Amino acid sequence: MSQTTVTSPMMHLPKIVLHYTVVTDELTLLLDYTYHPSAKPNEPEEPGKNSPPSVALVGTTKVAVEGHHAYVLDISGKEVKMAIKKKTKN
Repeated sequence: MSQTTVTSPMMHLPKIVLHYTVVTDELTLLLDYTYHPSAKPNEPEEPGKNSPPSVALVGTTKVAVEGHHAYVLDISGKEVKMAIKKKTKN
């Protein structure tokens, strides 16, 4: 996993893009997940809105590919929608 912070004079808040590599028996997927960090210090973290998902970085998980998106199960069993940036066959 790697991370990129995107800022611009036109953006009110910066956004953070997390880059994941997922390897299955058939495919290698390069996935991106984007979120905006909390603007207020007391704002509660909401996975999917202002904090990164709790995806296991080592081990196995379930992945579903549908069009240009992949759905990955996080550690609590919730689906996390991520954009597919590159898909290659193994």
